[in-house]
Amino acid sequence: MVTEVVLHSGDTGLRDNFLLEWLVSQGENVSAGQTVARVGAGKVESAVFSPVSGLILDILVPNGSEVKNGMVIAIIEDSEVPLSLPSSVIPISRMRKTIATRMLRSVHTMAQVTLTTEVDVTEMVGIRDELIRAWRPHHIRPVDLDFIVGATAISLKEHPRMNAIFEDDGLKVIESVNIGVAVSVDEGLVVPVIKNADSKDLLSLAQQLRLIATRSRNKKLSVNDLTGSTFTITSLAAFDIDVFTPIIDPPHVGILGVGRISEKPVVHEGEIKIRSMMNLSLTFDHRALDGVPAGEFLQTVKAKMENPDWALSTHIIEE
Repeated sequence: MVTEVVLHSGDTGLRDNFLLEWLVSQGENVSAGQTVARVGAGKVESAVFSPVSGLILDILVPNGSEVKNGMVIAIIEDSEVPLSLPSSVIPISRMRKTIATRMLRSVHTMAQVTLTTEVDVTEMVGIRDELIRAWRPHHIRPVDLDFIVGATAISLKEHPRMNAIFEDDGLKVIESVNIGVAVSVDEGLVVPVIKNADSKDLLSLAQQLRLIATRSRNKKLSVNDLTGSTFTITSLAAFDIDVFTPIIDPPHVGILGVGRISEKPVVHEGEIKIRSMMNLSLTFDHRALDGVPAGEFLQTVKAKMENPDWALSTHIIEE
């Protein structure tokens, strides 16, 4: 398990302080009660102690930074196991440690908010089934994710503030739409990237998705496959999940979570009908944009999925 190193009121008598010096480094083992940092202001100085024994996974606050009581300044992988309970230790892989570090940094440094919406994908499912025969010569079967990536790519082009990264000097809007797609592997999670997704037709997107999935399973992903993303899509549809809260992969400003498709009775054109419905969950960084533009983006994705005529064009975005 991981433990936060929190600056408590007992560490110093002042309300506003500076982190004067780290006495340990990231990747270093520490003992419970060990002094790991010095904080203070003016002539008042105090020590910060490690709450547990373990490995310093991440130092969140650099030397010289202003700190406040209650702030999380570091993350420790706890090596202590209660002696009174029978237990076994499962080794944590390097990939798992990397994921833990990035996700903790994400939730501690961003103002993350999640919006959800329900989407009627009946028409999308119909077109998907129609394409089965058309795509047969290409030895590929259309799946829901093909449409979701395509709809998201178009929507990102129409809402460029979502296709951006957040940096210290401001929001950097990226011209190319490069969508990372989370893929589960034995060791954890990888996020290969489809570059220039907005310029690809649906078949090309589908072929690229199958390629990166195969490379992921066979551990054949290159550095180029894993870098340069501007937005992420993650799906738990295969596990009967409807709604969840995806965590943004920094420095992105958004991530789209995809739920399962289920048949349910809904009011459609004034009548109760059985329709194919699914939920989308968009987590966005409130530092980068407000709820209205984030909601408008999600609304556009919903509209593209409910009216997927674009999927039958030669290109997703016509030249």
